[in-house]
Amino acid sequence: MAGADRAGHTGWRGSLRTRTLVIVVVTFLVLFAATSSVLNTVFIDAYRQDESRDIIQKTEQAMAALNNMLAELGNVTTDWAEWDDTYAFIQNGNERYLEANLVDASFINNRLDLMLFVDAEGKTVYGKAYSFREERPIPFPEGMGKEIYPGGLLLRHRNADNRLTGVITLAEAPMLIAANPILTSEGQGPALGTLIFGRYLDTAEVGHLATVTGLSLTAYPPDVPDLPADFAAALGLLSRGPFVTTMVLGPDTIAGYRLLPDIYGNPALVLRVDAPRTIYAQGRQTVLYFQFALLGIGLIYVLVVLGLLQRLVISPMTRLSRRVSAIGDTVDPAMRLPAAGKDEVSSLAAAMNDTLARLASTQKALKESEARFRRLAENARDIIWRLQVSPEFHLVYVSPSARDILGYASEELLNEPSLIIRVLHEDDLSLLVSLKETPPAAWPDTSAVLRCRRRDGALVWLETRNTLVYSETGEVIAVEGIARDITERQRLEMEKERLYQQEKDLRQQMETEIRRRSEFTRALVHELKTPLTPIISSSDLLVEEIRDEPWRRLAHNINQGALKLNERIDELLDLARGEVGMLQLNRKLLDPAALLRQTADYMTPTARENGHQLTIQMAPSLPPLFADEDRVRQIVINLLGNAIKFAPAGEITLSARVAGHDLIVSVHDEGQPITEEEKQQLFQAYHRLERDREQPTGLGLGLAIARMLVELHGGNIWLETGRGAGNTFAFSLPLDADAAKRGAASESTNS
Repeated sequence: MAGADRAGHTGWRGSLRTRTLVIVVVTFLVLFAATSSVLNTVFIDAYRQDESRDIIQKTEQAMAALNNMLAELGNVTTDWAEWDDTYAFIQNGNERYLEANLVDASFINNRLDLMLFVDAEGKTVYGKAYSFREERPIPFPEGMGKEIYPGGLLLRHRNADNRLTGVITLAEAPMLIAANPILTSEGQGPALGTLIFGRYLDTAEVGHLATVTGLSLTAYPPDVPDLPADFAAALGLLSRGPFVTTMVLGPDTIAGYRLLPDIYGNPALVLRVDAPRTIYAQGRQTVLYFQFALLGIGLIYVLVVLGLLQRLVISPMTRLSRRVSAIGDTVDPAMRLPAAGKDEVSSLAAAMNDTLARLASTQKALKESEARFRRLAENARDIIWRLQVSPEFHLVYVSPSARDILGYASEELLNEPSLIIRVLHEDDLSLLVSLKETPPAAWPDTSAVLRCRRRDGALVWLETRNTLVYSETGEVIAVEGIARDITERQRLEMEKERLYQQEKDLRQQMETEIRRRSEFTRALVHELKTPLTPIISSSDLLVEEIRDEPWRRLAHNINQGALKLNERIDELLDLARGEVGMLQLNRKLLDPAALLRQTADYMTPTARENGHQLTIQMAPSLPPLFADEDRVRQIVINLLGNAIKFAPAGEITLSARVAGHDLIVSVHDEGQPITEEEKQQLFQAYHRLERDREQPTGLGLGLAIARMLVELHGGNIWLETGRGAGNTFAFSLPLDADAAKRGAASESTNS
């Protein structure tokens, strides 16, 4: 017996030593791997960030050099545009100016590919294309004519401050452009036209820029058919926000990309700056040296720790193991282990002595605990049960609460196996059958809802929570569970389901009624527009052909009446489309300032006929707006039309401003302020104010349609009234791209 114990002890001792060695080595390897991962994550990432900052700085340096080229081109254009000789030439086109100044040397000395003199009416006085690099005439750019038109961005100059430099996109290549108003040498006006100088931003010019900056530069227009893959990827990133993006092209090269917009804000050129990955290579070498040093220190650490563990832990634990084995052989709880000393092994021996002392009292406490559990189960309101499945399938325990819930005593359920068949509802007997036919190991730990019949025949709903009981070998030997009476809760659930179905039916009826109403409105609009179209066409022809004033006036009245009726029908159609989500927007980038001015010009004659003075208050230019131009114009016309129609003669102000990420447009009149009660229904369809009901025109749809169109764009509309006279109708439209995307998504959902 002693020999067998020593052999087992030797095996344990060898296993502990081996495990200790494995733990120490594995711990070191894990720490080494974690440290290496941190080095590669933190340090290498820091070097990557330094590398990215360096290439971004070089990219910005290239962009600054390009801006300097634009500034130099602008200065040359200014010198020529603000010159008395040029001022005189644009008036009389004298030949001496041409012979003295517009010669090939002027193109070469000023590094120009294009000279264009345009008068104040937008007509070209002189234009020439000449390659300063090849020193020969070249064809005039085909797309340049599309850029030169009255009111265009290149010709929008009235004084010395209206200068423009930038890039335009042409079929031949992008071109650096500078446009200045033609003034006197003192910079005085009026401006008699515009002077435009241009230089192709082609491969040769990009090479010149690379020579100036000392950088490796490459550039491509974004719309070329054979755009390199890295440029295409960078273009996708740059179009979503950052001014500069970086990309690793290989183990030795990194590149920075910058998008150069044209004068209209559209992408004109993607500029790439290449640089070697010197910083990243230095970081990799530093981390590698650190890892070699860490590996050497770790090997020394492992040897020292193993020696200390053998002396301080493994040997004392071996002696303690022999004493524990002796106690296990004698099965005598009165025996104790030597616990002299203050180390952890002595503390373990003392703890084991305390465990032996408590073992007897634990056995007594276990019996008392079993007695308390039985009392708790017998007094519980829920049914506690145990189903034995091995070696036979039957109930072995049911708590006394079964009498209160089911009307059967526990003894009846235990002694009559067939009684459970009568208690379970016939539709739920399949659960019991499946349990009998399924191996216990395949049963899930789950809960179920069962229907049972009380002794008096009443239906009871029970929710059971089940737990599998396993033997020491892992075999399922029983199922224990708690069954709770949920009859009242089930009744409430069924009532809630009934009410939900009722609400669903009502909602479907309402949606059907809305569709019927919309279909009727569309049919009515079609029936009205069919005879109205020839009336409008015929009355237009009569107004143009009839010269006799009385008859001409009658034809004009017919035409105006038909047009008014057509507007009312269009309002009904818009309202019907909006109610069923069929109203769609045709969004595009537009100039809100120009749109508002055009709308004000259109409404000015009507305002004057009604004794109103229409004024505009807004900045000369506003940020671009991504919206439906026709629908925005319709909103403003509705608000202006309401002010003209219902406000007394006076001033009507159309204003626009930018607030945060929104464009705020407002229409102010000097009419009687609308009360708070009237505001509640102001934007509802077919609603009209009591004081406006005397006027026969209108269906009360203008404000409702305006609200529908504004909200479809993702904005809001409201009414502001002050303490004095006057009302201000205002609406907001989002300017930022995210709001425009949400509006487009909402539009797609509605459609």
